[in-house]
Amino acid sequence: MKPSVKASPVNTENPEGDTQEFTISRLLNLSNNRPIKNFARRGIFFPAAKTMSSKFINFYNHGCPVEAWNIDPQKVARNQFKVFSTGDAFSILSPNVAIRGENINIHVGVSSGTYSQSVLLHEALQLCRGIHEHGAERITLALPEQFHPVLYPDDFNLLLIKLFKASGANKLYYYDKNYQGILDENHIEANIPFKVSQQSKPEEYQVSKDELSAYLELPANQTSAATLDAKVLHFTRRSYLNAVWSKLDLSHSNLMEIVCGDAPVSLEVPEKKQEHILICCSANRVLAEEIAKELRLKGEEIKLYYIDGSGMGATIPDEAVIAGSVVTIVQSTRPNPDDFEASAEYEKNGASAYFFEAAMIARQAHLRGAMHINLINPYQFSARSDKAEDNPKGKTGAYVQHNGKLFEAAGVNNVVTAECHDNHTLSGTYTGKEIRGSAVPALTILATRIATEWLNNPGQGQLRLVTPDAGAAKRTNELTQHLLSILGDKLCSSRVLGEKQRDSHQDTSATINNMNAGELGINAQDRYLITDDETATGNTLCQAISNLKKQGANNISVIVVHNNMPLNWLQRQLCLSRFLYMGVSDLHFSNTQEMGSLATGYDDLIQTYAKKAGLSETQVKEQVSEWFKKNIAESFPDHSPQYLKDEFDRFTSQLEQLKNKVTVHSLADEFAKRVHIQPSKVSVFENTPGVSMGYSSDKRNPLFAYIPQALATDISVNTLPQILGSAISN
Repeated sequence: MKPSVKASPVNTENPEGDTQEFTISRLLNLSNNRPIKNFARRGIFFPAAKTMSSKFINFYNHGCPVEAWNIDPQKVARNQFKVFSTGDAFSILSPNVAIRGENINIHVGVSSGTYSQSVLLHEALQLCRGIHEHGAERITLALPEQFHPVLYPDDFNLLLIKLFKASGANKLYYYDKNYQGILDENHIEANIPFKVSQQSKPEEYQVSKDELSAYLELPANQTSAATLDAKVLHFTRRSYLNAVWSKLDLSHSNLMEIVCGDAPVSLEVPEKKQEHILICCSANRVLAEEIAKELRLKGEEIKLYYIDGSGMGATIPDEAVIAGSVVTIVQSTRPNPDDFEASAEYEKNGASAYFFEAAMIARQAHLRGAMHINLINPYQFSARSDKAEDNPKGKTGAYVQHNGKLFEAAGVNNVVTAECHDNHTLSGTYTGKEIRGSAVPALTILATRIATEWLNNPGQGQLRLVTPDAGAAKRTNELTQHLLSILGDKLCSSRVLGEKQRDSHQDTSATINNMNAGELGINAQDRYLITDDETATGNTLCQAISNLKKQGANNISVIVVHNNMPLNWLQRQLCLSRFLYMGVSDLHFSNTQEMGSLATGYDDLIQTYAKKAGLSETQVKEQVSEWFKKNIAESFPDHSPQYLKDEFDRFTSQLEQLKNKVTVHSLADEFAKRVHIQPSKVSVFENTPGVSMGYSSDKRNPLFAYIPQALATDISVNTLPQILGSAISN
């Protein structure tokens, strides 16, 4: 089953009299204004130093050809956008734009020399959410007409409508190639002369009947031999398409009758045993396989499938029987560092493609009749960019909570993650009525394992916890209380606190100038355990290590839950070696992100990377030398050639210890514990808000059954949308 059907131009003229003509709208109304109490739950409003006064405030994402549109720079509300090294998209609104109570237009382009289409759409979603949280009265988005749900009947285009509504949008306008970036009644054409025929002519807004039938999985494959998934898919796609048509002035037409003909109007679903399907997306397939293994050990009959395709084009394999099953989707946010091509793409565009991939797989699972959908997202999308605070440099949104709304719109019921970057990111939408969330306390689990091993082989001194910065103080306090029950007086209750400062949102802007050890100071016989939820470059952790060493610490261990270190394979090996060079005794990570392979020595490093990257060994050696000079040697008090050579040799010798001193701990069993196997006591399509259907009264039958007489009613009186409900307006 294909998730989408795209029209393609043909040159053959249609026979006369074979074309049905309709009028459809470019403008799609999603919702009305919200009462002020429904604005941002956390009350994130900011004073403005300078306000803009205009009837509409216009934002343009980084895919818009603003110069080609000749837009007056004075009429553009500025926003910044970046992609962290962790892959998190981050949209920041100008602090000089007063948003509360204003009408906002967001113009969306998807063509950029810098970012991919998925990144630009993600930026638009974040813009919409940030503006919504800051109290906009009305938000209208202008999108390229390639996303029009009627001109291009497509699962992604229908999903995109729900995603923008979940982001706070009130209207969507689909513009054509003549659009000039101005959204008002004097510059836009609201209606399109839409045609359905035997041939497709996109340039004339003509779609073929066969394409619509194929998208609806009709009529050829709706025979007795059709799979249950195919049958369910027809009815769900049909209901959503009808809901859109009702918003685009097509519900009064006989278009559905033209397309579907004598297609079945009801669905008979046989009794079937509930199955558990685990779908492995592109990121961290090793973890997905381990979770499947753990579930099987718990007695679950798991069927594991790998997606076809990737990103927005990802699909669930046809052989997977989704209808009536519990579906668990596993998707992290990064590729394996050993995959050089995927890593290079990620370094440019971040995690947006993985986000849309997870949303599309969830959407397809819903459309094919999944009873319950779990999403295991070990490292939360947007974790680093969830900075919804009063930031004088710009306004942002609570983007992790935003993702909860987006996944809910895609059909997800339950999200499982690990060690949130901030405690608030599982509040709000992740614990609301429609979607649930839970987090594996990964840092506590890893620290408990290490502390228990240390207790079994104790040396002199105590174990002391080290907090790299004040932001992690609460997490470390909780960890201290937990470890006290295990270690007793072997745990020093006095923590060491790093004094970190960050000049900007840049990854390299943080510095740790001091490690405050309190009145106890540093005891050389104690073991120091540095803990952090994630690391991107390792710079601040190495500063903490350096400060501890200068004060006399000898035994230092590091725990990092999320390994967001450079995806470039060579740089990752060098960053890991730097930890050991700085004096770390052992490094511990979880498997929320893939570690990839580790070098066994300097020669192996040079030869492996040269082969994988297509470089000469001399070129690789030059890269290693330059990295060493920039990241380590700059701080040396002595820059004599002999001293540099000795230190370089000492640094590269640490590569031989990587496999012995770097440990990756599996959290698969913890994720498996949090998967919802028994769905809540609701019917199968309860997980998508706004779609009301006639359900079977037989509780043994998990799938819905349409009411034949209701669907047989004359569609011209809008009976079908009334019965099925609107996937958009409710």
